[in-house]
Amino acid sequence: MKKALILELLIVLAIKKAIALLSDAGVFAANVPPMPVFGHAYLQFAVILALIGWLRIRGARFSDYGFRNFGPLWLFVAVTLAVIATSVMLPTILEPLLSHYFEKAPRDLSRFASLVGNTPQFLYVMPLVWIFAAFGEEFFYRGFVLESVHRILGGGNAAMVSAIIVQAALFGAGHAYQGPAGMIPIAVGGVVYGLLYWAGGRRLWPLILGHGVVDTMGVTIIFMGGTP
Repeated sequence: MKKALILELLIVLAIKKAIALLSDAGVFAANVPPMPVFGHAYLQFAVILALIGWLRIRGARFSDYGFRNFGPLWLFVAVTLAVIATSVMLPTILEPLLSHYFEKAPRDLSRFASLVGNTPQFLYVMPLVWIFAAFGEEFFYRGFVLESVHRILGGGNAAMVSAIIVQAALFGAGHAYQGPAGMIPIAVGGVVYGLLYWAGGRRLWPLILGHGVVDTMGVTIIFMGGTP
């Protein structure tokens, strides 16, 4: 069983990485149409959908991957607010400190240029932000990767701590284009998200909501002509 979980995790990670590398290399440019603003992000999300289908086929319980009930209202609200606070505060605190040691790669927001003041595109982008980023990233990193590593390591508190670190490292590595000064706050945020996931009863819903709210704020700021 453990070998099967390791193989499953490695295959999914390899497929996602391969798609990212091929997309960055422009392999899909000629034959696979990009989405406005999102480019080929839908290919990454297609892997998420295929993974969900596979988990269903092999009889996995989705509650084992974070899709549990909402839990106590106070805990749901507390975790959601903590996710939002973490997303807003960590970059503000860490990036200036890290800039003394690392040069942060400039943020390329050119793909969002057409979004400024464009209401139809804003309405098009908003639900996809919730689907691709809020749902897709939280399910993949905090749901699938974290829970898979936790099971592979045998369960228990030590395994959970290790799983949180592993998923956070992968979460940060997925933003390598931002350089160390951008990656480290994201990885630290991944650790905090993992701890909040654990503290919240291993429920994804408050993390999805908090992630979606933060991304909604960012897209809205861009729409209004600002820089998030």
